[in-house]
Amino acid sequence: MAYRASEGVGLAEAKSAVERWVDVNLPPPPDYTLAVRAAERLHARLQEYATRSPGFSYTMCISADRRDRYLGHPTLLAGHVAKDHSGRQLEVLLALSDVPKRFWSTEVLAAQASGIPVVIVVEVEFVEPAVTVYVTGARTSVFLNGATFDCEPVLPGFTCSVAELFA
Repeated sequence: MAYRASEGVGLAEAKSAVERWVDVNLPPPPDYTLAVRAAERLHARLQEYATRSPGFSYTMCISADRRDRYLGHPTLLAGHVAKDHSGRQLEVLLALSDVPKRFWSTEVLAAQASGIPVVIVVEVEFVEPAVTVYVTGARTSVFLNGATFDCEPVLPGFTCSVAELFA
């Protein structure tokens, strides 16, 4: 269906038709669905942490799949911004299996350069999901399925199991 204002088809109707077509013809790939579920679980854990830690702020982003790129959706999935925050303490990046690692390396460096002290990369792999935690000036740690990760010393007391994210 082509958008033709002269034929009485409004922009809202045309956009709705495109979204329906995309839902039918470009369903999200399985790793995207898995990443969204992992993001929801991690978001719940971070929200729980935010209730105990005034001033805690974070954002969570995912690489856009072909469906999102077609519709022009943003890649921001979730976040929490505290009223009295001075800046984000954490950025979470969800890496789909078809996104090159060099893309995530660039994103991690950009986040750290902007002053975000902790970056978590959740690597969505069907064989072996992993979580990599980058703490500015401290360490980079990789956690495989079955391990529990933390963000010390920036987020004291926060822990989460990799298995919990992908259960």
